[in-house]
Parts: sequence; C-alpha cells; structure tokens
Amino acid sequence: MNTVIDRYVETILAPYLVDLGVVHLPGALVAVISDIRLRLQSVLAHWQELPTRKTLLFIGREEGMFYQPELAPLDIRALVVVAIRNSLLEDLGSSGSSLLPPDLHRSNWPVKDDNIRFITQEAIVYWQQVDLEHLSLPPSPPSQDTFGNLKQDFPHAWHVLSRLAQAKTQTISFSASQAPLPTLPVSSIAIDKPKQTRVESGINPRFDSHHIDFLRAIQDAARVQKKPIYERSNGSCELAQLLNARSTSGLANAWGPFVDQSYPQIPRTRQINNLQSCQYLI
Repeated sequence: MNTVIDRYVETILAPYLVDLGVVHLPGALVAVISDIRLRLQSVLAHWQELPTRKTLLFIGREEGMFYQPELAPLDIRALVVVAIRNSLLEDLGSSGSSLLPPDLHRSNWPVKDDNIRFITQEAIVYWQQVDLEHLSLPPSPPSQDTFGNLKQDFPHAWHVLSRLAQAKTQTISFSASQAPLPTLPVSSIAIDKPKQTRVESGINPRFDSHHIDFLRAIQDAARVQKKPIYERSNGSCELAQLLNARSTSGLANAWGPFVDQSYPQIPRTRQINNLQSCQYLI
C-alpha cells in the first residue's frame, strides 16, 4: 500500500464490499474498486490547483452539506460525493445496473441504503484525517485521468460550472464561452417504445435515439427563440436563469449520476441530466 488511496481502498472500502457479498457478482468488485481508485487519484492529483478543485467539487457540495459527520470540512464531504458516492458504487444498488444480473430481485441487491450511508461516513472519517493540502500525488496518465480533460472535452459546461464554483455572491454575471458549439452526439442505442420519462445512469456515455431526439428538440426550440437555454443579457449569462435551466449535474464517464437531496447519503437517481448533455444545450 503505497498511497493514502491504497490504504483507503484496501483496508476500508474493499473489505466492506466483500462482506456485503459483492465478490460473488462476476467482475463487480474489481469494477467498483477500480472506478473509485481512478476518481480519487484524478481529483487528488488536481487538489493543489484551486480553481480546478473548486469546479470538480462544486457538483458534490450541495449533497455533501447533508453528509455525516457534519463537522467534517465541506470539501471532504464533496470529495466523497464526487469520487465515491457518484461512482460505479451506484450500480450495486440501482435498477438497470450494468453490474447486477437483470433478474436479481431488489431485495437481493448487495448494497442497500444503510450500506451507502456507512460507506460515505467511513470515507469522510478517513479522508478528513489526511493532510490533503500538503498531499502530492503523481499525475495520472491522460487515459486514466478521469477528470483531467473535462475542460477540453466539455468547454461550454466547464465554463459555466467553473464560474459558479468561484462565485462569491448568490447571483453572478459572466460572458458566454467562446468555444465552438458542438454537434449533437450520435445515438448508439435504438429505442422502440418512447417514454415520457427515462432514467439512465449519468456514467453511461451512450445516448439512445429518444434522448437525441429530445436534445434536438430543445436545440431547435432555442434556435427559434434565438437564445440559448439559459437567458443572455448583453452577452452575459445570468446565474438565476442558468439554475432554472436543465441541470448540469453528473457527467458521462466522470461525475456519475447526480442525486436529488431528499434523504442524505442514500441512492437516489434523477432523470438523465449530465454535463455531456448540457454541453449541447448551452
């Protein structure tokens, strides 16, 4: 065990998941542990870059406010949300999981609400004892740096989130991103029966055909109105309007599913809204 990440994973997280029976699901334990390890490595490798750290943790701060122990620094609780709670750990206790057999009854899911709460609490206790301000980790290879390329891959969404993360007042104005507008992604999943509501994992980078149709309809409506999804005034983006627009929560292959805050530290999935989607709308 060479790093604080190894110690956490190998002495706290992995043994608990083994006790829960995750080891009996083919490939599940390795997938979850590897995902969390990469997330932690990526966030902590950028920890000393304060603007980047604030932007990465911003997506976890709201939910982290309700996490226990409540006296732990909010940055630590947000770290646990972003790197652990919003990881493939979600797939051990949710419908449509890529890690659970499709015929496995909910009562037999290995991770229940109380287990999530215990995992996040133990993680917070561990990480608040680590001197992150003086922690120095080697950078991850680009292919393994989960969060390292977000600014380049999703410039519009990163632009908005980074401004919000640095905000010191409740309402701010800022210029729109000057990056070229991206094209809509290509559907990789054909759906025969449309539904009013679709619930998907924010970790899954694939888009189904109805999701693309939905994004295209929003994009076309915005063009007709000659304004983007959030309001612009003289080239500025108003925070109040942005917060009423589609959520920028979650990120395909990075931040994972964002969860509504009804009860702290338990699995809750909302309609698919991820940074990749937001990238095409703002």
